Amino acid sequence: MSRRFLDLGYGGLFALQTLQGMGFGMTFVSVSTAALASVDRTRIMSASGLYNVFRQVFGSVGIALAATQFTGGQTTFRAYLAERTSVYNPVAQQWIAKVTAGMTAKGADHVTATARALRILEKLVMRQAAMMSYSRIYSVLAVMFICLLPLTLFLKGRASIDDVVPET
Repeated sequence: MSRRFLDLGYGGLFALQTLQGMGFGMTFVSVSTAALASVDRTRIMSASGLYNVFRQVFGSVGIALAATQFTGGQTTFRAYLAERTSVYNPVAQQWIAKVTAGMTAKGADHVTATARALRILEKLVMRQAAMMSYSRIYSVLAVMFICLLPLTLFLKGRASIDDVVPET
């Protein structure tokens, strides 16, 4: 997800989200099983409830942190892009002139066309800044996941098959 582009269509985004959803589904089942594997049967209901409370609370904290990072990143990237797309940049001047000329050819007056071109440029900068912020967040999450993956080697399961299969 850290390599998405602004021109990604509905089908591409749907495929990525479907793949991500399947991965989350498999991950949460495995993590739940691992978290509750060593819990005594008499305490499984309490342990399950506690596990779900922690998962919900810390999931919400994670989402809030990601949203905060998104907002800060979008502001930072917007400032970075805006200084490179100012009216003093020759490439930006050419783009504004081309868009303005296109609008005046369709009947808009020069002042209105220039104002519209600048608004379009601002929207493009904001979209790109948002994309860059999302990309950074997904990259950080991927690195965190890879760094935490070796911890799965320390998970312990049940001691024997007798704990899994009840006596009849």
